[in-house]
Amino acid sequence: MDILKWIEQNRPGSIQDMGDRIEIAHNSGEHSTLWKRVDDSCPVVLEKLGQVYSGFDGLDLFSSTFKFAATDSPRAKNGVTLVFTLDQLQQEVTSKGCNFLYDAVPFMYQAGIGYGALNVQTGEIYECESEGGEPSDKYSSLEELMDDWLAAVG
Repeated sequence: MDILKWIEQNRPGSIQDMGDRIEIAHNSGEHSTLWKRVDDSCPVVLEKLGQVYSGFDGLDLFSSTFKFAATDSPRAKNGVTLVFTLDQLQQEVTSKGCNFLYDAVPFMYQAGIGYGALNVQTGEIYECESEGGEPSDKYSSLEELMDDWLAAVG
């Protein structure tokens, strides 16, 4: 998925290239930060997410509605950590009791919903509630999940 293109088409705004990251002030009043990947090392297990991890390394989208974990180091602005690492997210998911399939890698937190994990074989996205750790939904792709959110919020 080309996440930047999806954002430009569905939640447009003023885009600023800050060198290490892209900042977007959305017309809706929300704000997004996409930290650029500084090397070519996209985690193999997350390749099915496309540009989300091949071009970026940590995303805080729509005023923290979606947080995509960074691969190795947390991402911060003005001394405030906005995005945790994949390892830190895995620890949090485990502590909440989320039981994803063995071939699913947690990569995302969605405010008010819970955690998202990628099935590395099929590319499907599984959701797990942040309260109670119950499985809540399954999407055929990240784009389907994002489109579903957009339809819900208008």
